[in-house]
Amino acid sequence: MKILYLTLESYKSQPILKSQVITLLSHLSNKYSVKDQKIKFFLTTRDQDIIPEINNDKLVHIPLKNDSYFINQFELLKKVSKIAAQVDVIHVRSYLPMLVALLLKLIYKKKVIFDMRGVFPEEMALRKKSRYIFFLFKKLESLYCRYADKLVVVSQNFRKHIEISYSKQSDKVIVIPTFAIGALNSQCSNSAKVMNIKEEVFNEINGKIFVYSGAFEKWQCVEETFDLFEKLERNIEEARFVVFSQHWEQFEDYAKGRNIDISKYYFTYVENKYLNAYIKQCDVGILLRKDNIINQVAAPIKFTDYLSGGLLVMVSDNIGDTSVAVKKYDLGYVLEKLDNVYFDTIVAEVSLTLQQKLINREQKANMALDELSLKNAADRYYSLYLQLA
Repeated sequence: MKILYLTLESYKSQPILKSQVITLLSHLSNKYSVKDQKIKFFLTTRDQDIIPEINNDKLVHIPLKNDSYFINQFELLKKVSKIAAQVDVIHVRSYLPMLVALLLKLIYKKKVIFDMRGVFPEEMALRKKSRYIFFLFKKLESLYCRYADKLVVVSQNFRKHIEISYSKQSDKVIVIPTFAIGALNSQCSNSAKVMNIKEEVFNEINGKIFVYSGAFEKWQCVEETFDLFEKLERNIEEARFVVFSQHWEQFEDYAKGRNIDISKYYFTYVENKYLNAYIKQCDVGILLRKDNIINQVAAPIKFTDYLSGGLLVMVSDNIGDTSVAVKKYDLGYVLEKLDNVYFDTIVAEVSLTLQQKLINREQKANMALDELSLKNAADRYYSLYLQLA
């Protein structure tokens, strides 16, 4: 079986391509077969350089120039047209390559999977502040959903959103959540390079570490996260706070500007290959988001990163299906609001219950991770390919 996998993401600038795409395709091409023949993928990316993880004939890289997305459309069509004629299924990741995929479907009569990942029209409207761009991509979304053979979404809330928006296409929708990369029993390949945070940074082996891992972006609720940190600091004596980010210096400057006790905070950048080993040293992961449609349908990788480290989590009650998992497996705390008055209430609960909740936290995380495993995601995609091929 041959699959043409279209994405306009870049290996160099977008780590998600490695973690969620190359990992998945490598697993599928190595572990699954059809009539004793391994699955072969043709993968497009906006990279001219060789990608180290793509080094076999079961996963073929089709390089595109790292130009504008508009120019990439023409290059994409030119480079994959001949390949499309020989594949069984075209798998499209997100909105941008989908127009080319529909042209290929029309020409070669191939089945197309529209793997939506998020609500791109709403994301563009928020980023560009233009209702015209929103209406353009909304029209394209309607077209894509109508002519795709299957629609993959990352959460049950996303499924409901599509069923309400495009009721005639509801039978096409399949939920495949963002899968977890790390594992609770995995070991870092070079543990000598992993510092013991509690001992070497805080000199506090009994400290309770609350961690934020992510970018310094307003939409990631940096201000609200620090509001919560400060409430926790005042109510839980042993609370300490760690931020893992490429923007760690911005976080540090921001913290200093708030006149907080900086001795209880640690800001650093950690290479992705060591991140799981550092997250495992923490106790509670923080994941807050504003209540809008973009977040309501999402499945953040950050949530699975925290679970892969065996952490409890504090999440706002508006992020895809995460709050459902937190309540189902008793994984931490669901925050109904993001204001200081409510923070007082939730912090009081944390101070009373945290120690008890930390008991068997890894066992709880493992139960949730079973549902979010790479194997589960791969099984569902494999089943989808078999249906359409």
